[in-house]
Amino acid sequence: MSKIVHLGYLHKYDDGRILRKECVSLKKALGADITYITSDRNGTTEKTELEGIRIRVIHAVPKRGLRLFRYMRDALTEIDKIGPDICHIHEFVLYPLVGKLKRRGFKVILDMHENDVEDETERFSAKYGKAVGKTVRKLLLAFERATVKKADAVISVTPQIINRVSRYGRPTEMVANYPYKEDDVTFTFEEFRSRLDTACFAGGISDLWGIRAILKAMEAFPEMKLLLAGRASEEYVEKMKACPAWEKTEYFGSISFRQVKEEIYAKSGIGFALLSIYDGWIGREGTLGNTKLFEFMEFGIPVICTDYSLWKDIVLNGNCGLVVNPFDEEQIQNAVSWLREHPEEAYQMGQNGRKLVQEKYNWEQEALTLLRLYKKVEG
Repeated sequence: MSKIVHLGYLHKYDDGRILRKECVSLKKALGADITYITSDRNGTTEKTELEGIRIRVIHAVPKRGLRLFRYMRDALTEIDKIGPDICHIHEFVLYPLVGKLKRRGFKVILDMHENDVEDETERFSAKYGKAVGKTVRKLLLAFERATVKKADAVISVTPQIINRVSRYGRPTEMVANYPYKEDDVTFTFEEFRSRLDTACFAGGISDLWGIRAILKAMEAFPEMKLLLAGRASEEYVEKMKACPAWEKTEYFGSISFRQVKEEIYAKSGIGFALLSIYDGWIGREGTLGNTKLFEFMEFGIPVICTDYSLWKDIVLNGNCGLVVNPFDEEQIQNAVSWLREHPEEAYQMGQNGRKLVQEKYNWEQEALTLLRLYKKVEG
């Protein structure tokens, strides 16, 4: 296997899962020439290489009706120039390219980060009614099934999607979005206890991650500090500033993961992972498609997380945190109080979570699954 192309559209040129996990791991394991192609819709760069991976950012024209069509045309031109052995596609909207890629003799892997069928069904149902949404779902499922059957393999990040697409008869593997193992995280109980007056979250700063619910709950703890980092709209920042707890909140904005580790995780005793969705495809089961829960575990921070069944099994069985209804302010406050009032147990929860990530919930393990699938596709 000499050449691989990873193809995105909405995913950024330095995407953590695509570039820094999948591409880098495949490069190290296979020694392949890997190119990551994506659009400039989420930013651009003048760099042509990152971490040994070739980067090609294609301009997406402003005119909406032509944007995707022209991007697919330009991306296909780039792929033809490269002549890869395998094309790894990361966007549902790019599935129309699969037939063309196969006719050119390229092998194709589909990577389902999101549950696009259900997301689009929900969007159409909300806008046009459930009858239209039901019709859209049937059409999207038929399109998905036909596309998967053309592909050589499929991977996804969470069980719900795997359970659906595995019925289509193609090699299918779950490759969860777990973090890399961090080898240099060590601290004593006394150091940890001093951090229990600080809680944190780093990620998308919005109500999707329960940020205002966290701020509301933190009003009950005037002596505590909250550390936040991540992208937020100006409008949302103004809404946060209206919360009384904002006065004891330090908001770093969008910073590097190295800064998150040094300025936030290394100073925090409680981590919030309050993904606030109970409807749609996520429902009460949850997803393994994001890293927040596992990042806190990796850094020895006891977590307060949403009571999804997937997360509850990990957190309660592993005794590494507490689960709550993310819309229930009293439950959030009670969880914070319990951790602060039981520092020895909280410290042990953090250590349990770190051990679980080191042994099981880490990218190094998932990379082995990805590599096995590539070797199966290669034949």
